[in-house]
Amino acid sequence: MPVYTTTREGVEKWRWRFAVGQLRTAYKAARSSIDDDLRRVAVEHQRFCDAPEPDPEDYSEEESHRAWEDHLIDRHWEAHNALAAIKQAFALILYHSWEQHSAKWAGWTGHYRYHQVRPRLVKAGYVVAEGVNKLNDVANCIKHDSDELWKRKDCRRMFEPIVAEMVAENIEPDYSNHLILTDADMDEFFDALIESGHPGPPTPGF
Repeated sequence: MPVYTTTREGVEKWRWRFAVGQLRTAYKAARSSIDDDLRRVAVEHQRFCDAPEPDPEDYSEEESHRAWEDHLIDRHWEAHNALAAIKQAFALILYHSWEQHSAKWAGWTGHYRYHQVRPRLVKAGYVVAEGVNKLNDVANCIKHDSDELWKRKDCRRMFEPIVAEMVAENIEPDYSNHLILTDADMDEFFDALIESGHPGPPTPGF
């Protein structure tokens, strides 16, 4: 039977992973009712598509059919926008949690500067996954309307097409309002934080 040694680093790793896991649970809970509503709208939309076309000579039937469609569109966009807001809110929460912990690990005091703290962590042997760099740019985009995320060509697909159109016309876009975070993006952020921190394993059984 293996003998495990409890270390400060192992305990700290476990606590960090536990904290990120709790945030992931909270994120899933926050979006669950919206996901349910989107599924209900999808079912209702299929019913709408399968329904017979209204009689064009029956004004009342035509109006009812149009009202049904408008109602579904409104419900979809309401749920879609609420989910987008939840994703942005949790991206900020995740980054703030990273700021708090990484500043302590790096012995950093004063105003947090990611691009100065990160080299300290790496030099001290900590892991900083690539997804954390992306999360930093996402958080700055949301908080400060920064264009750093847009400058990363591999991340331009995270913005609505209008951003590229505005940049081409030398018009300053509202980056934060046109940022789209997918489910895959959110999973990447959670996974990147889980991977980051102390390089060793968490203390088993703690």
